[in-house]
Amino acid sequence: MVERDRPVSPAEDDPPLSEEERQARLCEAEAELAQIQTELDAELKREPTGKIVWRSREMLFGILLVVMTFGLYSLGFSFGLQLNDWAMHRHPLTPGGDPPLYFIREDFLSGLALILPLLLVLAMAGAYFRRSPFVAFMITWQALLFMGPKIAASAVIAWNCTGLFGPAIRAPAWPNFKSYMSDPVFFWTHALVFTAALLISLLPLSLKWARARGYPLPSLARLLIRP
Repeated sequence: MVERDRPVSPAEDDPPLSEEERQARLCEAEAELAQIQTELDAELKREPTGKIVWRSREMLFGILLVVMTFGLYSLGFSFGLQLNDWAMHRHPLTPGGDPPLYFIREDFLSGLALILPLLLVLAMAGAYFRRSPFVAFMITWQALLFMGPKIAASAVIAWNCTGLFGPAIRAPAWPNFKSYMSDPVFFWTHALVFTAALLISLLPLSLKWARARGYPLPSLARLLIRP
């Protein structure tokens, strides 16, 4: 009959340690603990607690800037509607006439009301640029994407029309509604604004990609992607 293996206690397996061996093992354990503590201190120095807290605050403030950007857009849009109501009260126009002066003036005032909100967003981006270039670029391209097309259309209308704030509006470039809606100038100005917003949104990521592959970057580009 085969005898089953019986667990052996450490006292039966290992011989008792002398006082010198105990002291040596204790010193080794203390040395390992000291090394672990040194590594932890190095990690804390590399990423201090204050910096972690600061980055959390920075992220929250960046979210607040994005919310403020959309809030300014909403205020500008509402102000444009108020301007159009004011203009209709002073100088009424009918939507069905040719040239489409009603829609021309409405689009002009909508874009005009967004100029100040866009400037405020750009001012916020410039003020926050030193803290977080990424957030500054983000609110810039968002503002251009939502406000830029209307402002560009307003600039085109102001260039081609006269008397936009008076009772006698003249729009020789658009004799009817079809010519106004199919004017390629609006398409190209909108395409230019969308392209600018896209390039601004991709700029920080492109610079990080270039730095990761060892491409030389100018000092301004290094500032844009600093950690």
